Amino acid sequence: MEQFEARIPNIDGQMQILWWEMDELIVMLVCTCLGIAFGMMIPGAIVGFIVSKAIARMKMEKADGYYLHLLWWHGLFPLIKLRVPHWIREFYEV
Repeated sequence: MEQFEARIPNIDGQMQILWWEMDELIVMLVCTCLGIAFGMMIPGAIVGFIVSKAIARMKMEKADGYYLHLLWWHGLFPLIKLRVPHWIREFYEV
């Protein structure tokens, strides 16, 4: 018997429009807009939908903060914004 996997909503999660979170929706809209710009709207929308579903699936499998870590690891996210606040450092150093 196949196990049913329910999607548990995250209360502190991103804003949603219908059933897409903002990062998924932005990817889908960018692909669709690029498709319109190059005269291939339908293929652009299809690619955007597929990439959006892949992102949603990866977000369900990975831990929170995975994408920030991935961007930082590949040098696309500045290290300055990831510094630990002084009060956390003091708490752990004691």
